[in-house]
Amino acid sequence: MKNRISASIPAALWTLLLVGCGGQPGDASRMVEWAGTVADSAGVTLVANPDEGIWGEDDRWTVTEEIRIGTTGGDPEYQFSQISGIAGLEDGRIAIFDQQGQHFRIFGPDGTHLRTVGRPGSGPGEFAVGGGPLLVIPGDTIIVPDVTNQRVNRYDSQGTPIDSYPLDFSTGLPMAWAVRDDGLIANQLRPLNLPGTEEADPNDRIVIRTSDGTVVDTVLVLGSGGSFQITAQGVPQRTVFAAEPLWTLSGDRVVYGVTNDYRVFQYGPDGVLRLVFMKPFENRLVSEGDQQMLRDAIDGFLEEFGLSPQQREASQQALGFAETYPAFGLVRGGPEGTIWVQHIRTPDQMTEEELESFNLQLGFGSTVWDVFDAEGRFLGPLDMPAGFQPLSFEGDRILGIWRDELDVQFGMVLRIDRP
Repeated sequence: MKNRISASIPAALWTLLLVGCGGQPGDASRMVEWAGTVADSAGVTLVANPDEGIWGEDDRWTVTEEIRIGTTGGDPEYQFSQISGIAGLEDGRIAIFDQQGQHFRIFGPDGTHLRTVGRPGSGPGEFAVGGGPLLVIPGDTIIVPDVTNQRVNRYDSQGTPIDSYPLDFSTGLPMAWAVRDDGLIANQLRPLNLPGTEEADPNDRIVIRTSDGTVVDTVLVLGSGGSFQITAQGVPQRTVFAAEPLWTLSGDRVVYGVTNDYRVFQYGPDGVLRLVFMKPFENRLVSEGDQQMLRDAIDGFLEEFGLSPQQREASQQALGFAETYPAFGLVRGGPEGTIWVQHIRTPDQMTEEELESFNLQLGFGSTVWDVFDAEGRFLGPLDMPAGFQPLSFEGDRILGIWRDELDVQFGMVLRIDRP
């Protein structure tokens, strides 16, 4: 049976979310330190969390570095320019896609380089600039989207090409990818207003694809985000900090939120909204100084990529800013059904040194993440290493990018330690 999930929320439910909830959690012995409230609205559990979480000092989760792959110089097989995907294989090997290098590399469980796959170009086995992310489905089939070449490439566990399938932009621009537990691929599509075509549906969709690209279902329909749009004249427009729908997979659940408010919605495998949880946050204005700092950072980033002054100026003209910062940065599904929500760190919370070395790749995402249990109750904050950007959660491991003080990139795997 095909599921249809709508991200629009009934007015009665919004009223409950705004005025607060009543009730008590079921497991009093575990939740004695939790001061939130729980209510039910037509089968939807509404959880209002306080600022303080459940964890005490003895049961707080932490992360420990397990492996770091990369170097600041020397062997080029261990140097990365722009990592856009990292995933683990069943035997412990790690695959990392380098967007600027236009290839991916496979490393052993100890970080030893084993093979480099692909090269720049548009032919078979080649990648354009902007490739990635890198996904691994059960059976160790490696999936690498290549949006510029309008296709998705498939490889076996050793990196040998299997085939590729085309991406049809008339159905939408691919925005995000994830792998479900059953091996199917979830893909967010944003409608494009292409010249000479009818005005597109304004809503984003999350579709489910088989490994060969066949779309078998639409599991979520959500309002299109405002961060990137193409006008009817074909002109790209980007609005920094605009409200953006974010989603993740957590087991058989779809977890969804919009970045302008700290509310997270959780849908069951039947496509029905089951849980909404929220947490207080402070709405911070984006000052003119913040905007100029970000414009300078973007200009420097584009210059590093070799864009001409005229191209960089055109990019600046197409750039705008929302009035306020987002309520959160990213949302991810972790072990034991937990949901992880990233804090935002604004310039007034940074030191002068941090402002001078502001990293556009990390953006304003904080190292602090809020961790919620499977029932939406706030467990507590967890600190990631400085300079670390998580790309995927695999069981008790977090795979992502770590950047040193010189902005050199490394592939990194963290282990989640749970007392």
